[in-house]
Amino acid sequence: MSWSTERSRRLLLASIAIYVAHAFVHREALFVDAAIPAAMADNLASGLGFAAYPGAAWVEGFTSPLWVLLLTPAALLGLPTTVAAQLLGVALGAGGLALSWQLARRMVPDPRAALAAPLFLACSTTWVTWSVSGMEYVPFGTLLLAAITRLIVERDEPTRKPLSALLLGLLVLARPEGLVFALALGASWVFTVRGRGRLIRLVLLSAPLLIWQAVRVAGFGEGAGVAVHLSLERLQLSGSAGWRYLAEFSDEGRLLLLAAVIAGAFLGRGQGLLRRLLITGVLVGAAWAWLVQGDWAQGHRLLVPVVAVAAPLLAAGLSGALRLRRGGRVAFALLLLGVLGVELADSDHHRYATSVAEVRLRIAHIQAHADSIGLEDIAVADVDVGPFYLDTDWPVVDCSGRFDVALAQEYTEAAVARRVLEEARPTYVHVHGGWASKSGLLKHPDWDATYVEIPGYEMANGHTHVGTYVRRELLPDGGR
Repeated sequence: MSWSTERSRRLLLASIAIYVAHAFVHREALFVDAAIPAAMADNLASGLGFAAYPGAAWVEGFTSPLWVLLLTPAALLGLPTTVAAQLLGVALGAGGLALSWQLARRMVPDPRAALAAPLFLACSTTWVTWSVSGMEYVPFGTLLLAAITRLIVERDEPTRKPLSALLLGLLVLARPEGLVFALALGASWVFTVRGRGRLIRLVLLSAPLLIWQAVRVAGFGEGAGVAVHLSLERLQLSGSAGWRYLAEFSDEGRLLLLAAVIAGAFLGRGQGLLRRLLITGVLVGAAWAWLVQGDWAQGHRLLVPVVAVAAPLLAAGLSGALRLRRGGRVAFALLLLGVLGVELADSDHHRYATSVAEVRLRIAHIQAHADSIGLEDIAVADVDVGPFYLDTDWPVVDCSGRFDVALAQEYTEAAVARRVLEEARPTYVHVHGGWASKSGLLKHPDWDATYVEIPGYEMANGHTHVGTYVRRELLPDGGR
């Protein structure tokens, strides 16, 4: 076998091994919202459908129907769905490395230089931490790479079945921004497909969304599309938060990365359609992150698809150093090491605001307090609702509005207060920090007369977590 088919595959496997080792380092990074699709998959497997807890109405408070459906077989087998989500995320992330290498091979003559793409993803803390987060971001990035790969294959071999359309259709179910990616990438058919082929592709692209829309109409009612609605509500054509979000990612020593990606996009030779598709992916992903005004979580999860499609462009850009008459290989190696070093050095900055493990401590704390006062029926209001759905059957008021249709339609301080203080009256409320300010609960005139804070609980880092309140009337002395 030639060097390109034997050694390069071995080095690709080595890149995947580096990626898996990197993922193992971040194995505790199970993001709090990962419990939402995991709980939905558990409930779907147990016959509750898409209800958050027994007796609750179906509400589409999750952002990825496709991810819920992918986790459901694990739930049917009785496997822990959060663990399955992490393992599946890592496996699909490894697939993303292989796809990035295949795309880079098409643009880079030297197969060794093409390995810069999977090596970059293996060292990218953004890619790695979100692959073990239990969320859909890295699977979405891999699906995006698969769709682009298939578009190029069908361009080169027109007799192939149009599976690219189905992959683009699945993007729509994988993330709220999937429709934008699908339409932007699917526009390439205008130049590569003629006649009836375009119609067939449009049907295949539309099929997943139409099927899911039928499920929405039949099962969700007013609860359909709540998470998507909340995402679209954040869209703004003005405001500085989106720019700051993009600038934070760029400012973390990534100027060399950006320069290499730009070089790969505009200074390379050949594969014009592939370059246009990758550039489209970068621009759409960055534009979406800007329009929704960034994200509260650390780790730049909204830019995961940008990282995915930038990897082949990075390899193409760095490979330009190989054309130097002298020292080309050394220059390429130094540039690549510089990019990878920045990604690895960024590792310590990727810490989520809240993990599933931290909220599980909160659940145990509430249960212990309820036991101490002889309370059997527990109901909670919180924003970190996923672990409650996953580990308990307690009724939960979602103070973020994702699983509360009324709050999703009208999220005001008055609406939150009415929902918590007048309608639901949960036995416990957990609210502090930014959500305390956004919800306005703690400054409501009836708050202090209705709820009293209980002592905090110790976190794994030794800090005391506060912000849990119980209804005064449930305490023997009324909380005095």
